[in-house]
Amino acid sequence: MGYGAVQARILTQQNTNAWAKAGGMIRESLDPSSKHGMSMYSSVYGMFYQSRSTTGGTSMGLPALGGTAPIWTKLERRGPVLIGWKSLDGATWDWVGSQPVSMTTQAYAGLAVNAHNNAALSLATFDNLQVTAGRANTLPTPWNELMLGSPALGGWAGFANNTFTLYAGGGDTWNAADQGEFVYRPLNGDGTITLNVANLKNSHEWAKAGVMMRETLSPDAKHVLWGVSPSHGVLLQKRVTTGTTPSNYYDSATVAPVWLKLQRTGNIFTASKSSDGATWTVFGAETVPMDANIYA
Repeated sequence: MGYGAVQARILTQQNTNAWAKAGGMIRESLDPSSKHGMSMYSSVYGMFYQSRSTTGGTSMGLPALGGTAPIWTKLERRGPVLIGWKSLDGATWDWVGSQPVSMTTQAYAGLAVNAHNNAALSLATFDNLQVTAGRANTLPTPWNELMLGSPALGGWAGFANNTFTLYAGGGDTWNAADQGEFVYRPLNGDGTITLNVANLKNSHEWAKAGVMMRETLSPDAKHVLWGVSPSHGVLLQKRVTTGTTPSNYYDSATVAPVWLKLQRTGNIFTASKSSDGATWTVFGAETVPMDANIYA
């Protein structure tokens, strides 16, 4: 599918129009109608993400996130997903936007400038240009990441300073099939997974973050999810039969930050919560028949 990135520092960008652009681009071909993604800067609106997911289709853009040059831009290709980033120092990066854009393995990466004005030329200056090929897996062994389903906005997972950071799109982990970002490792037989949900952005009242055990990596797999949502607190969810809508129950009084622990003993899954990671309270236990080899 192809993996790589282009990054640079944008020093200046001339304002020939409010939407004049300068930044990094990855595109499938050199044809003007090619699929592509851009992590771009406008001197009026700051950093923003834009992409065209079908050849000859209309480009889509996400809301601009501000910023003033000099500013760093990075565009990553992670298989079928393009992810835009911005940074003040080239070391600490903030998400700008992401979108599934399926391309051939070979693509073209570099810098792009647009005047958004047919009667003028826009001047932009850059330094510290880097184009890298290959996958940069930031997750420690044996962890892997998977984009469940086909969300309109792609996701990303990273690890640094003993902290996992996940960006996830997707309609929900719900209905007959799930969408979202899943960081996982194989689990054979009984086991326990524990974490502290330090923060969860309120993108929707039913946005979810937490721990999950699922029988397979298929979007419609049987699973148990022990998580937290912005408006409904902690929730215990299960899909007992493949391809069916899950059921759940919740406690809106407990919100992030919160420690969560999910333990499997045979087909019984026990969810516990804690405020400090030391003293635990059982929230509930559910029975979901699964194979011995699952993913957690």
